[in-house]
Parts: sequence; structure tokens; C-alpha cells
Amino acid sequence: MRQCMKCGPGDLGQCFGPNICCGELIGCHIRTLESAACAKEDLVPIPCEVRGRACADGRGRCGADGICCNEETCTIDEECRTEGATIDKENAVAKRVKTEKSQQLEELLQRLLARERSVRASVGGLPDAALTPR
Repeated sequence: MRQCMKCGPGDLGQCFGPNICCGELIGCHIRTLESAACAKEDLVPIPCEVRGRACADGRGRCGADGICCNEETCTIDEECRTEGATIDKENAVAKRVKTEKSQQLEELLQRLLARERSVRASVGGLPDAALTPR
């Protein structure tokens, strides 16, 4: 059996159903932009297997700290608690988001510099002052 698709910010979650994305570091997202990629699970004819331990009721898998999910819904489940992990998770997510934002800014800067070089080349290598709006 194949693993369920990755989803959520930085692909840190896994799909539990067509509308549910959960991960230890990101929590659970139901019918959100983060879970939108999970709709593709319905297009794959081979069922997937959700990673993680079984919930107390045996009808789902632990999706995040204290949360049990199946393909239709999520519920609070004490069996899914992760002792002392909340602060570490928050720090890891904050660091990951900061890194992703830094990378996005770097890519944007590179595109802007490339565009500026292209404009300079197309106008015959004018000095900076000639490209500055007045």
C-alpha cells in the first residue's frame, strides 16, 4: 500500500482524507488552503496508508498532538498526546516559516535584479539615474 500524499506548509503534513491535512509540526487543517492538495487523493485509485499510531477508539490515526483523524473528521484524543512537544514544535515551525520566507525574499530579489539587468540592456546600458522615476 502506498503512503498518503504530503500536504500543508512545507509538506510537513499528510493527507487523512480529501479535505484533511495533519502533521505533528503543523496541527490539523480541515477544508483549508493547506488541505486543498488532499483532494487529489480521490483521483488515485489505489488507497493510501496514513502513518502514525492508532487512536484510542481504533477508528483513526493520530494526526497531531492530541488529535485523532480519519478520512472524514478529526476529534480530540488523549491517546494522541505528545508529552512536552508543544514548545519544540512551535519553535520548529517558526524556524521553518522564517527559512521559507527568507528563501522567497531571496528569489524575489534575484528576479528583480534580473529584470533590472534586462531593462538596462534593452535601453543601451543607461546609468542608474536614467532608470530612476522622476
